[in-house]
Order: sequence, then structure tokens, then C-alpha cells
Amino acid sequence: MADKVRDDVAPASVAGQSVLPDDIRESIALGSFCSITGQPSSLSNLAYSNAINNNNLTQQNTVANQQAMNQVAQSILGNAVNLVANLSAMEAVAVTKMDTGNDIAQQIMDLQAAVASGPSPKVKPLNPPLYPKPNPSGGTFITATFDHFPITFVLGKSDAKTKSPNTKGGTQVNVNDSSFPLEIRLQGKPTKPPGTIADVSRFRFPFTVNIDGGGDLPPIEKSPLGPSFLMVAEGKFPLKINLMPIVAA
Repeated sequence: MADKVRDDVAPASVAGQSVLPDDIRESIALGSFCSITGQPSSLSNLAYSNAINNNNLTQQNTVANQQAMNQVAQSILGNAVNLVANLSAMEAVAVTKMDTGNDIAQQIMDLQAAVASGPSPKVKPLNPPLYPKPNPSGGTFITATFDHFPITFVLGKSDAKTKSPNTKGGTQVNVNDSSFPLEIRLQGKPTKPPGTIADVSRFRFPFTVNIDGGGDLPPIEKSPLGPSFLMVAEGKFPLKINLMPIVAA
């Protein structure tokens, strides 16, 4: 016979069915309730913290970018001012040419002014070259000043051209066979004989003559071969130089 359900009997309570005490069950219920109710607050706090961090990073990046742009702008401004204030060598020359005009014309004018003003008093003018001239008594002669000495004679061929460029330390005169006998006269001095006669061999050229302001006449400096030197006193001019012929052995 089946059991009948009685409606008048109340169902058994949870406390009667659980083996846990009532205070423990209450604590568990309270903890679950707090966990469930506190989760939305935690999520809200986390979202707010993330928003604040993102805002701070955005502001820091903005400040850093602004500082970098300020440094670039300052560098560009300094370089621009430097280019305007400091001129290069080419720009300086260009500006000078614009202010002074044609520099080539200015140089030509300076040269013309220098030529027109004449030689400087401190610069000694060059002596004119010495060219042997035909002597009515035979041979050739030259008229020299004190500044021409020492005079060095270089013996050339019979058809050699005679020229006397001014060189440092004296004057050089190229002579040939037709130039002898060669007479040296002093400009502004009497040229009456007897003077001085020197017989010079071909082997003693180049032959140098110098002038001595004293009254004594030193002897000729002799040498079998090679250059020779003759010192002639001022009062012993004119000097007549004879070219000795070559004697066959």
C-alpha cells in the first residue's frame, strides 16, 4: 500500500539537514555575498586606474615631443642667424666688388699711378748695357761708369753678337775677335793715352776688370788657364786690352 503524502507535515529545514554549524554557514554566506557585491567595484576601480595611466602617458609624450621640437627650432634659428651674420670668403669678395666696382680697372689704375710716380728713391736704377763701339784708331771702345764695374768679358766666336746684360755684381760683355783691341774709358774722365795696356791670352777668358780708387796699380793676376782678374786704378784709364794671337807650337 502506497505511502500517502501528508500535507500537514512541514519539510525538514536546511539546518536540520547540514552537518555544519549555523555560524559557519552564516560566515560562508556573508563571504559569498561580499565577493559578489564587491566585484563590480573592483572592475570599476581597475578601469579608472587604466584611464588615469593612459592619460599620464599621453601628457608625458606630448611634453617630450614639444621639447624636441623646441630644440630643433632653436638649432635652425641659430644656423640661420649664423649664415646671415657671418659671410663666407666668396660672399665678402662679392660684396667688396659690388662696393668698389671693377677690380681689374682698379689694378690697372694702380699700376699706371706707380709708373707715373717714377722709381722709388730707395731703388737704384739699372745701368745701361755696355756695347762696344768702333774706335777710329782701330778696334772698339766702351764708356763705362763706376757702377758698371767689375766688368767681365766673355770671348765668343768671330760672328758672335755682342751684348751686355746687367747682372748682379757687375756687368757682362760678350766680345769676339773683331772687338779687339778693346778700350775701356771712364765716363766724364779724360781719355788721353798712355793709360794702361793689357795683353790677354784667349785661355784667360772670361777676363774681369775692376776699378781701384787708389793710385797704385796692382799687377795682373796671372793664371795659365781659366779666368783672370785685373785691377786698374782710376787714374790709369783708359785701359786698352789686346787679344794675344794663338802661337803654333
